[in-house]
Amino acid sequence: MNAGDFGANYINLDKMFEVLLHSGLYYREESLPNELKELKTDGRWLTAYRYVAKNFPQIPYAEFREIVKRYKDSDGVSIYVEPSDSEFLQKAAKNHELFDSSVDLRATLLHLSLKALRKMCDELKIHSGRSIEETAERIAEVPELQVKPLLPNEAKNRTTLVIRDQKLATGSDLIRLDSYLRTASKVIRDDFVEFVNSQRFGTLAA
Repeated sequence: MNAGDFGANYINLDKMFEVLLHSGLYYREESLPNELKELKTDGRWLTAYRYVAKNFPQIPYAEFREIVKRYKDSDGVSIYVEPSDSEFLQKAAKNHELFDSSVDLRATLLHLSLKALRKMCDELKIHSGRSIEETAERIAEVPELQVKPLLPNEAKNRTTLVIRDQKLATGSDLIRLDSYLRTASKVIRDDFVEFVNSQRFGTLAA
């Protein structure tokens, strides 16, 4: 515990994040704290928020973070689900109202490590790029019949998914939603701690 830090000691940000995720609670534009002002220029995060609240009403914090992480790995393009994943993710993968299975080879490649991609480049006798994105693009230009046999076993056992209705939400929108919720959790905690401390130490005006 941090001596004297009431907020960090007693208010868990992960739990607050999950409460916000389930509640759908958000700041109205005119009331956005300074930390969230940039959201005025991008309203897509709110559509994504409603999408998650409607379709994943009891999504655990850890599961949402894993989905966001996988979207970040592919620059917002897709997520993957593999046999060893949780029951929650396995069920989501089978919900065809929310997700479509992706047959895009590039989407599969984006979830691999740069080391794995460079190994494939060596076998295909092509030059790799400086990043995962650049290297995946180069491999994707090779006929799939040559590429698929070279995929690592973990990639062969994965189901790659994209959000079915991209007008409602994209992977990039969910990444921004995650950023909003994490920032909002800190702002709300700090405001609450300020109020509680003012009560504890008698500084609240009558």
